[in-house]
Amino acid sequence: MFAFARAGGPLFCGLVILSGWAHAAQGPTEGGVPATDPIRGRGARSTAAEPVPQSYGLRRGHGPIPGRHLGQTVAPIQPPGQPVASRGQDRAAQHGGSAAGQPPEVLPAFAEQAAEFEADVVAGMPSGETGAGGAHPCSSSACPASCGPIWFRGEYLHWWTDGMALPPLVTSSPDGTPQGVAGVLGQPTTRVLFGDGNVNDDDRSGGLFTLGYQPPCRGFGIEGSYLFLACESTAFRATSAGDPVLARPFVNIEDGRQDAELMAFSDLIEGTVAVEATTKLEAAAALLRRSLRHGCRLQWDFVTGYRYGRLEDEVLITQSTLDTGGASPGATKLLADQFATSNDFHGAELGSVLTYDNCRWSIELLAKLALGGTHSKATVWGTTTVTDVENNVVTRPVGLLARSTNSGRFDRDEFAVIPQLGVTLRYAFTGHLDATFGYHFLYWSRVARAGDQIDLDLNLSDPLDGVARPEFPFQMTDFWAQGMNFGFEYRY
Repeated sequence: MFAFARAGGPLFCGLVILSGWAHAAQGPTEGGVPATDPIRGRGARSTAAEPVPQSYGLRRGHGPIPGRHLGQTVAPIQPPGQPVASRGQDRAAQHGGSAAGQPPEVLPAFAEQAAEFEADVVAGMPSGETGAGGAHPCSSSACPASCGPIWFRGEYLHWWTDGMALPPLVTSSPDGTPQGVAGVLGQPTTRVLFGDGNVNDDDRSGGLFTLGYQPPCRGFGIEGSYLFLACESTAFRATSAGDPVLARPFVNIEDGRQDAELMAFSDLIEGTVAVEATTKLEAAAALLRRSLRHGCRLQWDFVTGYRYGRLEDEVLITQSTLDTGGASPGATKLLADQFATSNDFHGAELGSVLTYDNCRWSIELLAKLALGGTHSKATVWGTTTVTDVENNVVTRPVGLLARSTNSGRFDRDEFAVIPQLGVTLRYAFTGHLDATFGYHFLYWSRVARAGDQIDLDLNLSDPLDGVARPEFPFQMTDFWAQGMNFGFEYRY
């Protein structure tokens, strides 16, 4: 005979009514147990010593209630708080006996049972996933559950990047310096105004956006992310009528000594020089996530997929001069040198994300490694335009540092790796919204930087006579970026 299910659902009530009807229709019982069990089959005998399948026991919420056996019967309808007696017990009482020696049972109020049952169910979680004692492990009113399948994280980045190295590009000397050594490197009166160090290595802003989907607390998922850093630019500009001296240094291959092109020198030439160096970084990924472990506090995911990265550099040098006492008084010269590189990485990424939750606070540790190739492209371009006093214009496709021997477009492919490390601290305002703060480090093993492609060794002979310099070295180096992340994550 079925026991009454305390969950109080319509299905249980129907089974109890059916059970009571079957008991009344069976006739005599043996030891309080029907001689013919309608569940086990006609003619099957049931004794108290037989093991009872779990599916026949009383259930409330997640598990059977101990101490309930097949054959203990209760009335299908009984007011809460009143003793429950089976029809078999009623007959036994009429004949002065008892049914299986079972005392009457008091049935708790249904409303109280329902409240207890509902407390065991966590929103968004299957009721069958339980922790100790049959309750869901995350069912704490003080700790908001955040098992939404879709999440979006937007973060502000405050990062630093590996600077771009530049050779000395602009020098100066005090007025009165002999023309032959003015602005020449290695002279005691020469001062470097721009170059001879790294640029674009200051902090800058950016953004990281991540959108993902993963079924609640288990299984496979997907995510996509996009990262960018604002284009960082370092600019320099100087103008002089001759005091102080302005010059652009180089090594003269024809006589093997340090030399300089003058842009401002008293009673000879006056001019302006400007240099701008820019760097831009962006990256994206499309990943699959596989949950290796998912508990209330600890979640461990394996990630794998596609990684893309792009790094761009550019150095642009422009100068404008007016001949005030040289070979062509009144003539103007406009000159430009451009060195630009771009690096595109395509590769496969794999890694691990470990998250530990402690109520509203959680910490996330990230480690990834991308293996693939970097396609590097470089462009070197120069131009010189001279306009004399009669407005005759002559333009040539060479600058000072970008000449026929190193100008053009170049490309190269190299194997590269991009490892990443990150740690993020989260605070849950609600079950859907978290605030995030973290640190992230990214390394790129092989890239071409624009500043490394500048060759200061010049052969100014025209037409070319001797060693072909400057040359295009296509020098490769590494790159890193790191910094702090601030943002919010929303789950739904």
